[in-house]
Amino acid sequence: MIFSVSEFNEFIDEYLDSVGEVVVEGEISEIRINQGKWVFMTIKDESASLRIFSFTWTLKNLSSLTEGMLVRVKGSPGLYKKNASFSLQASEVLPSGEGALRLAFEQLRKKLSEEGLFDVSRKRSLVSFPEKIGLLTARNSRAYSDFIKIINARMGGLKIYFYPVQVQGEGAVDSIINGLDFFNKELLDLDLLVITRGGGSLEDLQAFNDERVVRKVYASKIPVVAGVGHEADVSLVDLVADLRASTPSNAAELIVRDKKDVIQQIEFDKKLIRQTIIKNIDERLEVVRKIKSIFQKFTQILSLKISNNINTISNSVNSLLTHQINKLSNLKRLLRSLNYQNVLRRGYSITFSEDGSVLKNNTMVKLGDKIKTLLYNGKINSKVLSLNYEEKTKKS
Repeated sequence: MIFSVSEFNEFIDEYLDSVGEVVVEGEISEIRINQGKWVFMTIKDESASLRIFSFTWTLKNLSSLTEGMLVRVKGSPGLYKKNASFSLQASEVLPSGEGALRLAFEQLRKKLSEEGLFDVSRKRSLVSFPEKIGLLTARNSRAYSDFIKIINARMGGLKIYFYPVQVQGEGAVDSIINGLDFFNKELLDLDLLVITRGGGSLEDLQAFNDERVVRKVYASKIPVVAGVGHEADVSLVDLVADLRASTPSNAAELIVRDKKDVIQQIEFDKKLIRQTIIKNIDERLEVVRKIKSIFQKFTQILSLKISNNINTISNSVNSLLTHQINKLSNLKRLLRSLNYQNVLRRGYSITFSEDGSVLKNNTMVKLGDKIKTLLYNGKINSKVLSLNYEEKTKKS
């Protein structure tokens, strides 16, 4: 069969189309952009080179690619039929190898830092006692189980809205972005958003160093806590988040206080307030007593010089001062009687549900629930074995 030149080029191009998408690894030896639209690149190995063609809007990480970087190019082979120029039309160009990934990481880090994405001044503070938390991580992952375990152990009773995402590999970036979009569009009343995963290599964490993900975290309307990798791992998502945690477990520890510490602080504050009030009452009592003493001495002197009418005035003032002293003394006794420890000392007790709520009626628990009873000299842990309900009857 004899081909014309154009027919032969057409035939080869159709054959190349049938090859489909491939991935080629090589070092960038040249990269240039034409008219802000077209990207021309050459990659090479020890014995050959390959021309790469793409568009600026296709390669999202174009600004981080440099000559000398080892990359993996995903694309389809094709032939420019006019001059039989062969090239690979790229849909994605990613750094390959630890060195290339580290170089791309540092370049993007510098770029985003200069734009102000990592500025401490723009980071938002978190609420002290969050009630609704959004969680982005992989389904059935160690990061998920560690986070939930610590949250429940420290406080419990919180609402966790879980959105499972892919945390590495192809599709991870889009998966994380979709999760961030979901929370920022559907659940804006969240107190905070946690994005986390376990440790891994720089390549494993690549999705959390992607520029699109970093910018999406930056734009989040909900405060973001990031706990990516182990303590030594630092991702760009960690840097842009409002709060960085060293691990998934540490993320839970940072956002939720331990209920034991909270209860202890409340008891300390109650004691301090009670002592302060009693101290103020004692000080006022002392002032009133001194005024009464001074007034009594004053009236004694006046009674000798003026008339018996002063006795009537003196009695009235003394009565008023005595009334104030009694009133303050009664208030002091009342404050002391309101101390729940004094109530417990008289034989009463307080029962709590498993989440720490005070049980006011038996409808707040169900069979099998664990409960805790607080006595004057200790605690009793027990389980609900039966429930008896009293029926209220209306009087005719």
